[in-house]
Amino acid sequence: MKRCLMSALSAGVLVALLAMAPVSASAAPEFWSEAGPGRELLRSVSSVPSKDQPASIEFNNSGEVSFLVHTIGKTKEFKEEFVVLCNEFEYGTTVLTNNPEGIGGENKLALPWGVAETDSCQEGGASGPAVPVYFDTTAAGVVPATITFSGVYPAIKATLHKLRLSMQVGKVFCTSTFENTSGEVVDVREGFVEETTPNTSIQFIRAPFTGTCEGKPLIKFSGLLTANLFVETMSTTTDTVWIE
Repeated sequence: MKRCLMSALSAGVLVALLAMAPVSASAAPEFWSEAGPGRELLRSVSSVPSKDQPASIEFNNSGEVSFLVHTIGKTKEFKEEFVVLCNEFEYGTTVLTNNPEGIGGENKLALPWGVAETDSCQEGGASGPAVPVYFDTTAAGVVPATITFSGVYPAIKATLHKLRLSMQVGKVFCTSTFENTSGEVVDVREGFVEETTPNTSIQFIRAPFTGTCEGKPLIKFSGLLTANLFVETMSTTTDTVWIE
């Protein structure tokens, strides 16, 4: 009898604790048209009616985008450290998943294209030589990169996957791979301005990436990305996105 009573009490305590625990609105951050009342979920590739018509989001840089590269091991063929700074850097995304569960607690954007204007990317800064930057693309015309979003508002993390950027530094091509390279999502509710800052942004602060430069053998390097990339345009009427 005592054992049954203890079991009942334990079960009651557990139920009470669960009732008191804070409940998250969603397991995965979702993409909304705005912050306030009347907001709508952005369309994903599975939204109905008419599937495969997802919302799109264009990100642009606010301030310089910095790629700091440090080669691994000494080499006579290439510099041990250099930095490429870009002032016109943008990329487009489309919504792949956007639901409370996400996939493994994450919702995802595709990153099908991007451009860094060559005359705005220089080695070492404005006085340095121009550095063409390329978004690596398969023979089928696909950039297989994605961005996943995880965490609980306001601590939401955006993580790059399978993004490859190549830079022509002098006559040498260096290819950077961004895999599990993470930044912080900063939503803007107050003072929002369309197509410029302040707006929702992803802030990368010395976020790590890796890569190689041409040579025999290939020259491996590690790198750090620093950038503030804000929402510039949308396929909605709001020109912003609220991520929560």
